[in-house]
Amino acid sequence: MVADNNITAAKKSLHVLMTLHKKQVWTDPRTVNVIAGACLTKSPKLVIASALFLLSSDTAELESDSESDVEIPDKAIIGAKKSDGNKAAKERAVA
Repeated sequence: MVADNNITAAKKSLHVLMTLHKKQVWTDPRTVNVIAGACLTKSPKLVIASALFLLSSDTAELESDSESDVEIPDKAIIGAKKSDGNKAAKERAVA
């Protein structure tokens, strides 16, 4: 259906494939190959949608790997005020 001449049907079937892949229902290589095959169609909308999906799914896997290495900041840094306006108002209140 993705390689169909009817753009509406191809677009809807590509959307279904991408949704099922995101929900981890169809994670087999065949599904990914069909989505990648949509990058070679004549319709620019299908090419853009499938290319963006493949690129975003690749970066999501990289981000999930790097999240485990994130350091937790100190509690003093979390509650710190970052605005000079608040600092000036506190100094005036103290004075």
